[in-house]
Amino acid sequence: MATVKKQSPNQTAVKKKVVAKTSPSPAKKPSSGYFSQIITEVGPTPYIIVVHGVGGVGKTSWAAYAPKPIFLLDDQELGIFDLMSSKQINFEVPVLPPAANWEQVGEMLDEVQTKGISEGYKTLVIDSATGMEYLCFKHHCEESFGGDWSQRGFFNYTQGPKSAAKSLWPEFLRQLMTIRNQGMNVIIIAHSQIKNFANPEGPDFERWTPYLDKEIWATTFRVMENVFFMNYYIDVQTEGGKTRGKGMGGQRFLYTTWAPAYDAKNRWGLQEHIDMGDSGKDAYHNFSQFVSEEQQKITK
Repeated sequence: MATVKKQSPNQTAVKKKVVAKTSPSPAKKPSSGYFSQIITEVGPTPYIIVVHGVGGVGKTSWAAYAPKPIFLLDDQELGIFDLMSSKQINFEVPVLPPAANWEQVGEMLDEVQTKGISEGYKTLVIDSATGMEYLCFKHHCEESFGGDWSQRGFFNYTQGPKSAAKSLWPEFLRQLMTIRNQGMNVIIIAHSQIKNFANPEGPDFERWTPYLDKEIWATTFRVMENVFFMNYYIDVQTEGGKTRGKGMGGQRFLYTTWAPAYDAKNRWGLQEHIDMGDSGKDAYHNFSQFVSEEQQKITK
């Protein structure tokens, strides 16, 4: 018979209660108070507009009648001087020295930021975006492609335009937005071209779009609040099996909303087209009359 050995009290196993260790609760961060800063009302703010159109339609003269403008030109776009010398604009328009390179564009924009408002200017006019793009591309080609504009260099699989649109052009737009945010209107003038539109919903078709590289324009269009298209009114008629475009005495319109025929948009709820009248003064006056009463404070 087996003998059971009794354990002494000291040898008796003692079960210990295991208490799980927990980390102290992290201190709760104080509220940042964002809900107390919710924005419900916004007053009129300076505008930023791209205006593109056919040659000679009146883009520059329209912009000259904006509130207290100052023009920043590239060295190939000197139309404002022609308008003043021919008395089509019968008042002095302040013009910065025409920019010969991309560095000068940046320097002038920096100076507009620091001195524009204090000097009494209310509108910065860029004339033209097409010329500014060339200066941007020229700078980028020299810096990154050794000045080689060929298909083996800057335009090799559109590498140059694509990289410029990502690295240099956004900074140009940021400078313009900063100037707008500081209290100045900004008008960007561009030439127009007819380009084929790859229509994902049907046959392709041709339309008016700014004379800019597609990457540059896509970047620009995305951030702009307003894009207007200027053109002469054309009445298309078919006679004897032939289609002809007939003008209406040089009548010009400012188109404000997107259409298959052209790029445009606005955030002001403007009507689709505005008669530009017979002069730059008429054109800008008519435009300002079609915006709301609050918005008129920034267009005059």
